Amino acid sequence: MDWSGKHRPILERIALLAGRGIGISITFGGSSPEVTDQDVAAAVAMTREVKRDGSRNPKSVANCVRPELLMLCHAQQTTLVPVVARACAAVIGRQHVPVVVTRSACVLAAQSIGGRDIGPKSIEHAAWACNVDPRAMASEVGSAAAWMEVELSSAERAFCKAIRRTDQIAA
Repeated sequence: MDWSGKHRPILERIALLAGRGIGISITFGGSSPEVTDQDVAAAVAMTREVKRDGSRNPKSVANCVRPELLMLCHAQQTTLVPVVARACAAVIGRQHVPVVVTRSACVLAAQSIGGRDIGPKSIEHAAWACNVDPRAMASEVGSAAAWMEVELSSAERAFCKAIRRTDQIAA
């Protein structure tokens, strides 16, 4: 029996890095036996968006939490909920919505990405705590979740691209 985990789908191996295998069935072409856990960890880190300004050291884009989203979604690292929620609130914050509503909605959306089942009761409780209409809170949760899904999709594409590069180097 192969205990290395190399036979698992590539995004499942993100979960294994954190000690949490959750049975993800997405393979994105699978992985070759040459890809190690260190390669997977490096690929997660390489998903961070950077600004290239011609200097030798590219700078990280502000509010880029793509590696954190990968670990939150695929490894259920709930300790990353505040990091993701802060970045999301900084990006989606709008003038007409109170900051506390946006922040609460971002926390709920990040918890949802991390595997927590947030239902209507969670939204109602958050709306009550913020003293707003539950429909307004639901709308903000939807906006936050949409931003996180777009970022997660970008992170997964960047991750698979980095893994392919690693796979080509190993070959």
